[in-house]
Amino acid sequence: MKIMKNWIFFALCTFAFFGVTNFILGYIAEVNPSGHNGNITAAMILWVGMGFMGVVSSVRLFARYRTFPGIQGKKFIVFSAVAGVSLAIAMLSLKVGMAADPLSKGPIVAITSVNSLLVALLAHVILKESLNKFHLWGMLVSVGGIIVMVLGDMSYAGILGILFGLLTMSLFSFTNFILKWLGYHGNDSISVVTILWLAAGTFGALALGYRFLTGQNMIGLEETNLQLLALAAGILLGLGMLTLKMGVSAGPAGPMVAIASSNAILVAFLDRVLLGHLPAPLKLAGMLAAVLGIVIIALGSWLRPAKQIADGTD
Repeated sequence: MKIMKNWIFFALCTFAFFGVTNFILGYIAEVNPSGHNGNITAAMILWVGMGFMGVVSSVRLFARYRTFPGIQGKKFIVFSAVAGVSLAIAMLSLKVGMAADPLSKGPIVAITSVNSLLVALLAHVILKESLNKFHLWGMLVSVGGIIVMVLGDMSYAGILGILFGLLTMSLFSFTNFILKWLGYHGNDSISVVTILWLAAGTFGALALGYRFLTGQNMIGLEETNLQLLALAAGILLGLGMLTLKMGVSAGPAGPMVAIASSNAILVAFLDRVLLGHLPAPLKLAGMLAAVLGIVIIALGSWLRPAKQIADGTD
């Protein structure tokens, strides 16, 4: 009973951290009048926020182990860093997608959350992980939800938001599959995630450093409150990844991932309550269908887990 309560707590924390992070990104994209440059600057600050989490975690690890424990070789450090860069670019893509269609934050986040579909396919092809009927039905429902969202808004802004949502989904899939692959090879998840955070933070520090050296500074995002919001989004994203790891270590991974991935509902709720926005009916229906597909896929992984593959999060 105690373990069950723990994983539910971590699942709800992850749901909240990811949901608030994505809402903040959408809010900045909506209220920032500077367009493209401001969105890029916000993403860079978010990367630095993730790097802050990496510094805190690495200090803790080095104080205890003097190294990153559980890393099985130098090449796995490189792949962990690649995952961090991929995640950083994914967050930039998500930021641009929300800027293209600010009134559809929830549906766009729902599209990105369907990355579990591509991860399952990659694991099936590369790691020979089995697919069951729950996975297949979940994929079908999620893809159907995306199609409904596209049909819900055929405007230029709507299509552009969907396209960047799909790009973000692909990058999230790549990142999460690398993490899964690293776990398959026995690498410690805390060390892997710490390196991922540090890589994303380094990416952001270098980008902002270039901005300052060329005199661009915080171009497009000069307002201090928006800068602090972007930094908070990076820290919340890092905390969400931490509670996600802790949750799947404490309880069943399938339901845990399902709850975390349904954060599009929280984004849509905050968008409605705080900003007064509500997606068009078809987009809202498609969002709910995509989330339902995620739940089906996650439950399938829980009810019929693949015996030969570690999830990389324990």
